[in-house]
Amino acid sequence: MLIESEVPFDLDSSFDMTLNLNDKKEISIKGKVVTLFEAQADNAPYRVGIKFTSINDTDREVLKDYIDSLLDD
Repeated sequence: MLIESEVPFDLDSSFDMTLNLNDKKEISIKGKVVTLFEAQADNAPYRVGIKFTSINDTDREVLKDYIDSLLDD
């Protein structure tokens, strides 16, 4: 997953995050920073590549359904 941030993350850092999806569902995921793209201009965000390291089966299915719904549009 690629996110944008105003501050850089440390490579290989791990953290817990909650994703709020459009249909008001929340899923909990553990992730690890695998790439960091420097900001290309002043006030531009850092781009951070996140690898999911842990997600339960229910949240995985909710995320899959959410992504599928985006692809159907």
